[in-house]
Amino acid sequence: MSNREKDATSSLNRSWAIPHELEQEAEELFADATAPSPEAQAELTCAGRELAQDPAFQAELAQAFFVEDLLRAQERAGVSLAQLAAKVGVSRQYMSRIVNEDRATNFTIESMAKISAALGCTLAVRMLLPGESLHLKATWEYEQEGTMPIPVLVPQQAAKAIVNPGAAFTDNK
Repeated sequence: MSNREKDATSSLNRSWAIPHELEQEAEELFADATAPSPEAQAELTCAGRELAQDPAFQAELAQAFFVEDLLRAQERAGVSLAQLAAKVGVSRQYMSRIVNEDRATNFTIESMAKISAALGCTLAVRMLLPGESLHLKATWEYEQEGTMPIPVLVPQQAAKAIVNPGAAFTDNK
């Protein structure tokens, strides 16, 4: 290996490494950190459950997931925002407001379906009953052939089996 190649390899390896100073700074920052007390943990858990039940939070989260999916599908399709807007039949400015998650932009399920179709995707909107979970069954073809994950509605116990086969039915939680 020539000196030039060694320098390039060394430079590449350094770009992925955490600088020693940053590592030291992180250690110092978290040196005095303690785990939250059981009471604080219970409060955080309760607050999280309450937030998850808030319709405004659910709407904002669903919108954020849609925008994330839109950007991923847009990149996969290789289309610009202007091209996508033209396919959907809306202005580029409107599409920009959607992508930038402008709170004043309240788009409909119909708009979401049009955007999804323009990107070659299918929109899936589900309401889950208590005890149900929605998991995306990713297929190997997703990366290889561009097929989309399949939404699967399953009870919580079965969801545990999907995530960690063999462990779902061994504990009584």
